[in-house]
Amino acid sequence: MKLNRSRSTTEVHTPTNNKQIIIYVLFGIVSLFLVSRLANLKESFDPRSKAQISPVKFYLTPAAAVVPPNRTIKLMIDGKDEKIVFTRVELTFDSNKIMLVNNIATTDKLRTIIKKSTIDEANATGRIKLILALAAADKANPPVGAYELAQFTIAPKISSYSTSDIHIDTSAMQVVNWDASEMVTEHANMKITLNPATGGAYINPTATVYVEPTEEEYNEDEFEYPTNTPYIYQSPIPVEYSPYPEFTPEPVPIPIPDRENFEGDMNGDECVNFTDIGMCLHVLWPFGAKSCDANRDGLSNFYDLFFIITRLGNGCVR
Repeated sequence: MKLNRSRSTTEVHTPTNNKQIIIYVLFGIVSLFLVSRLANLKESFDPRSKAQISPVKFYLTPAAAVVPPNRTIKLMIDGKDEKIVFTRVELTFDSNKIMLVNNIATTDKLRTIIKKSTIDEANATGRIKLILALAAADKANPPVGAYELAQFTIAPKISSYSTSDIHIDTSAMQVVNWDASEMVTEHANMKITLNPATGGAYINPTATVYVEPTEEEYNEDEFEYPTNTPYIYQSPIPVEYSPYPEFTPEPVPIPIPDRENFEGDMNGDECVNFTDIGMCLHVLWPFGAKSCDANRDGLSNFYDLFFIITRLGNGCVR
């Protein structure tokens, strides 16, 4: 009985073929992980999950104010125990009654200023826009609890009695925590009373002029000495003025490294690893991250996942 022995051929694997095999193996592992997590993926990545016990609150302090005199208003946020990394909020006011007298000063808790209205923009539109984010240098210590986001000073633009408010726009409130989850928010507006002590018009009477009589006209018995006419004093009417705006230099943005070694680094730790793959998996479920455009083609799909896998280990300390 003859045994048929087939001649074995030796395949030479180039580095490119080895890399493709690694990609296929890793894709299989990721697919199995995705199937095993499919049942509870919604609860894990729902941006408004049950983990948030109470809403994050925007509010103004003081809650009510009387102007004049000029009043400094503080925009506050109470994030409870959440580690806040991004906030967006817009305030509206009646620019026919109220005006800002200085530029908006922002907090040192969220030092990256993405958008901040100038004094001229706010007074022209009656809207203050503010978008702040956690600075890269502060990522080890994100803010928690209640703290100030910004402050500005207001003055009346009218001289008559009136009421107004500063309103927080509910359609422009957004808060994101450390886990990239969007928080549920609530707010409280501010009431303002303008010129409560304003009364009638200011009266400035004409002074009585004393005329020195001539010798022919002078008759001591008939001459009547003038009496002093008292002034009627009243609260002065506020004068409208255009203050010189304070100069606040715009912050210089911190350049973000755009080197090949960091391509695929989704969480900014300068190391392409399985954490970046896990973050990119969010795009495979509607309750996950909003973007995972690792290859910068304007889309978030499996090509971005492959893009990260092919760059595993880049930038990591070995």
